[in-house]
Amino acid sequence: RSFDSVHGYAVINASGYTVINSGTFIGFATNAVSYQQGHLDIYGGEFRNNQAVSGTAAKHGGVIFLNDQGTLTVENAKFVNNTTPKGNGGAIYATGILTVKNTEFTGNSAPSGSGGAISYVGKKTDDKILDVYF
Repeated sequence: RSFDSVHGYAVINASGYTVINSGTFIGFATNAVSYQQGHLDIYGGEFRNNQAVSGTAAKHGGVIFLNDQGTLTVENAKFVNNTTPKGNGGAIYATGILTVKNTEFTGNSAPSGSGGAISYVGKKTDDKILDVYF
């Protein structure tokens, strides 16, 4: 399934458990995915040409914003040409528990911040970034 947008979120959740099993997310002007707490799993899929341009949370994470009460697992996905012009994490901004496996990051940027692909500011010990290609 393909999700195209110039405004709004594809997935926004304040709690619970969500699974994204593939799909293409293109051209979101706020985070394609905003997760406040709970658990989010992403298996496959492509996130392309998204950007974080407005709002407090939305200025971080060109594709995904995850706060410290959330858990995020990403496997076998592609993040291509995503940006956060005024924040951190061109593709992913996370302060919660983060696991990224077998995932490719190409052309992502945070020109005024840190973490062109991933900005992780969490303090958890369960975090893993494995077999990731930048």
